[in-house]
Amino acid sequence: MLVFVAFITREWHTASYLCAAISALIFPMLWKLPESPVFLEQKHKIEEAIESRKRIAEICDLEYEEKEVTTINNLKKITFFEMLKNERLRKNFLVLCFM
Repeated sequence: MLVFVAFITREWHTASYLCAAISALIFPMLWKLPESPVFLEQKHKIEEAIESRKRIAEICDLEYEEKEVTTINNLKKITFFEMLKNERLRKNFLVLCFM
């Protein structure tokens, strides 16, 4: 996208201002998005995780399905090397790295 903007504007000053403006438009979304429910569950903030899941379901126009607390407490932490060993997690991680 940056290359396209630079090609259209033909000047690096204008291209950098335009990219900063686009980023500034996306910035307010951070206040709208809830914290990760998995992160909250790992920190034993169960009530906040439930509220976060409800909010995510509301944003996606889905019906919220409550999970059992025993299921939530049995979450397994995954180390970096375990993530690299798992094909699906490795693929998702690499996709996120190059986005």
